[in-house]
Amino acid sequence: MKNNVLVEMLEAEGFTAFEDENDPAQRMQEFCNAAGHLDGLVLLRRDFKFATGDATHASVLVDTVRGRAYFAWWQNARYPIKNRWYETAGRRTHNAIIDTIRIAGHKI
Repeated sequence: MKNNVLVEMLEAEGFTAFEDENDPAQRMQEFCNAAGHLDGLVLLRRDFKFATGDATHASVLVDTVRGRAYFAWWQNARYPIKNRWYETAGRRTHNAIIDTIRIAGHKI
């Protein structure tokens, strides 16, 4: 797998690889694999806790071959708060993801 700016930047922000069959980004990865896009998919997630004990999750599926990214911000896996495909996998996509997390009230 080739290096990708978005993957490196998200890892620097604390995102890590994971496996969770309920995660929207992992379901998107399985859909992409079923469609024949098997190479270059990187799945990252970071969990955020509220003072009340609830948690939200930021999940990102990066396609390093095609240069795209899928982002899901969710608390309930069936109904993501925000999910979106980005046509680029670089600094602008990173900034959009981080801004979403900051707007939700988390420090990153």
